Amino acid sequence: MKIINLQYPYGLKPEYRFFANYLRIGRGISVLFIPILAFTISRSTEVMDLITVSGITLLGIAGTYSYNCLKDAKEDRENSSHPNPLKTSIPNTLEKKIPCCLFIFAILIALLFVNRHSLLLFLALALFSVIYSKFKIKRIFLVKTMTVSFCYMTLFFACFLAFSPIITSHAILSGLLILMLLFSYSVISDIRDLEVDKKYNFITIPVKYGYLKSELLVISIFVLLNTALMFFYAQDLISLEIASTFFMFIPVELYLSYYIHIRDLRGVDTAREMSFILTGIFLLILNLPLVSSII
Repeated sequence: MKIINLQYPYGLKPEYRFFANYLRIGRGISVLFIPILAFTISRSTEVMDLITVSGITLLGIAGTYSYNCLKDAKEDRENSSHPNPLKTSIPNTLEKKIPCCLFIFAILIALLFVNRHSLLLFLALALFSVIYSKFKIKRIFLVKTMTVSFCYMTLFFACFLAFSPIITSHAILSGLLILMLLFSYSVISDIRDLEVDKKYNFITIPVKYGYLKSELLVISIFVLLNTALMFFYAQDLISLEIASTFFMFIPVELYLSYYIHIRDLRGVDTAREMSFILTGIFLLILNLPLVSSII
């Protein structure tokens, strides 16, 4: 199997390659799926709001992952499946300041351009990401596994409130679907990190219940997610756009299920990031008439 590496191993100068990996540029771009989905569901016509919220999201995600990269440098280096960890546990002054600067820029933009409800959620996410990495609360059972899915759902609501004054039923159900999808992805990451998590006493689902039960849990969540999706659509609780968006994740769910089964998890991060990027492009295509009319 040929793995497409989003971590920029070739073609960039070493210093540029380091910062691309350190800031998790591929991950940040993939997370833009969240504000694009929120924009689509909200039926907003303010394209500049989408650009602004996407910028806040990109800066916040880069700040989150770079700070986490600093705090988890040692265990990341000991994880052979981890994409390009920091080579040293003693980062230089510039590397230490980057996460803080990114968070400050994201918060300043949010202060200037989004409403207070959206701002509060963005601030809560920034604060929690710092607490999570600094105090290693992921040692508590389920915290490590639930954090990413909960934060992505909260990010979705923060983005939605930037486009709409109230959270609609469509948005609530979409947030629930995001929570389920990202929870399954988090369990897969924990399966990949099983040995390292054992060493550092991070009590994740795979550490507590083992590989096989975790694999069955992931497959069960995928089945439950798509069953819920079909039920919501059949009952007219979500639109065709939302249903089509989440159905686009079925191929990557099948891909991940297969590679979990054969115990080859080297390409899971790339597969997940590509699925979000492609789905984000699909949503942008849906919004092209709106963008064209405004331009």
